[in-house]
Amino acid sequence: MFMVTALIQPFRLSHVERELLLAGLQDHMVGECAGYGANPNFVTGSLTGSDVPDVVPKVKLEIPVPEDLCDQAIEAIIRGARLGKTGDGKIFVSELVEVIDLSPSLSDVARQIYRSRPPAEAAE
Repeated sequence: MFMVTALIQPFRLSHVERELLLAGLQDHMVGECAGYGANPNFVTGSLTGSDVPDVVPKVKLEIPVPEDLCDQAIEAIIRGARLGKTGDGKIFVSELVEVIDLSPSLSDVARQIYRSRPPAEAAE
């Protein structure tokens, strides 16, 4: 299982969510964030006062996806978010070792379904 994290322009959120739904991916988390991108006009050096750029507001989407749907999730995000301009966003993909549902009704057997790989063998 993978976690696909996308940082996108806030006004593109509804477009990305629509594309995710069309791809059959409805489970996702959304949060606000801000940061600095890779602006080619920004020159590193000693920055003081007004030389320091403002942070850029973004929306952070986190989408847990099975391995076989990872490429579809990435393509859906690109279709919904890309305008072909600097600042469209970034996509990060990381492996999920385990997902633990906090629901008390979830049995140990059901928990095993969420594991993306078996637990490490105990040291002998």
